[in-house]
Amino acid sequence: MATKYSWGNSINSLPDEVLGQILSLLRTKLAASTAILSKRWRNLLPLVHNLDFDESMFLDPNVISENLAIA
Repeated sequence: MATKYSWGNSINSLPDEVLGQILSLLRTKLAASTAILSKRWRNLLPLVHNLDFDESMFLDPNVISENLAIA
């Protein structure tokens, strides 16, 4: 009889520190959106070791809209 293997159960069985390392490999926005998908992952965002911010969020809104129009 074949054993059914579920990736969902195996990744959730990893320790919080390992899951935090996995989230650290993602961009901050993606890590945050991934962390809110599950009750198990919601408390993992503080374990992310790197945060990256897009500098355009600090620029003048007119500059941002001009950059978007160019892209």
